[in-house]
Amino acid sequence: MKNENSYVHSPGKMRVSASRGMNVNASGDVPQIPDTDKINDSLIKQNLCLLCSKEGKTIDELAELTGVPKSYIESDLDWLTERDLLLRDGKRYQTSFIIMNQKYFEYRKEIYTKHRDSFNNKIIEYLWRNEHIIRKIGFYGSDFPTERLMWAIITMFVSYTSRNSELLLRLKSSDNREIHTDGGKYHVMALDISNSHKIDISGSYDNSGWEDFYGIVCDNFPDKGFERYYWLGAYNFASQEARPKIACGDKDTQAQLYKLYCDILKEDFSPAVTSVDEKEKLAEAIEDGLVLRDGDSYKLNFVIFTQEQLTRLQNDIFAPLLALIAPKLDELAKQFGKIHRSDFPKAKQGNIDHHTYLDLWMFGIFTLIFAAEANKILLPQDSREGTPLTLVVVTKCVML
Repeated sequence: MKNENSYVHSPGKMRVSASRGMNVNASGDVPQIPDTDKINDSLIKQNLCLLCSKEGKTIDELAELTGVPKSYIESDLDWLTERDLLLRDGKRYQTSFIIMNQKYFEYRKEIYTKHRDSFNNKIIEYLWRNEHIIRKIGFYGSDFPTERLMWAIITMFVSYTSRNSELLLRLKSSDNREIHTDGGKYHVMALDISNSHKIDISGSYDNSGWEDFYGIVCDNFPDKGFERYYWLGAYNFASQEARPKIACGDKDTQAQLYKLYCDILKEDFSPAVTSVDEKEKLAEAIEDGLVLRDGDSYKLNFVIFTQEQLTRLQNDIFAPLLALIAPKLDELAKQFGKIHRSDFPKAKQGNIDHHTYLDLWMFGIFTLIFAAEANKILLPQDSREGTPLTLVVVTKCVML
């Protein structure tokens, strides 16, 4: 935590964005240039929000703490207040959104560590106990070693939970997003990066490589009744260069790779009959470790489900597990909400709900962390080895 008395000689720094996603990036219903961008362009606006995040400050106090004359910060205070980014109560200003810092993430780690045996380990025990049922579904990759297979299964369960838990659906509802004066409808997300501190989202988890993650990418079109892929970037394969193009590329690339991977599943697959573009994509997939080549034989290095197999997994394994952990999710939601309300008393309810959703979604990351600590899943040596671990493609074009 930054000492308020140090702001004169060492201003704080904050990265803020308009978001509804897992990461602090612009996404969702936001204008081309949201007001949050204007905060990032102004060190004074950032410091006013940082100083007012815990308790209200008067303009005199802010002038003293920043070393900036009142006449210079008055217009910034008006700008922030007009946009409801600061709330004014009498002579005091207070920030209306949550600013995440290292203490925020350490709190989250403390809660999950406290509930490890009663929550995360229950999930691990359930999945491992039902491993034989999962394998009997017969999907491609069902013969992968347990320490490899469970990366994908946990990833899919996290996605299933976020889209089927009544609690999580309520917390992440688009109805919770504020309508802003810039015309956007979004949550304000902010990170305190004062003194160039690198934020560790795992709560300084032994500096073990879990510092960051890239939220689950899921091609989810329930109205069409078909999903094509899942992928979660975690551990040492969270970076941009590790992201598989079938999940994170443009739509044309995704479609081409989807066709290519379906073709590889066929017994008579041969690169000789593929187009030049498909040959290039095959070479890239081999380079990325997503396709394994042995002479003239090609094999996909990730999990494939048919739609029917995915439905069986969700109905037979995931639905009972979600029912089992639902009471615990409710309990954790109350704890996280109470912390946010205590630390950020003027934060709007929609912002608190969104952060509570993010905190609960992190159960998947902590389940992976705890499974790795117990040597139940194998940690990849590098991003190339890690990228295929959580990739799942759902197909209706090939019978496995």
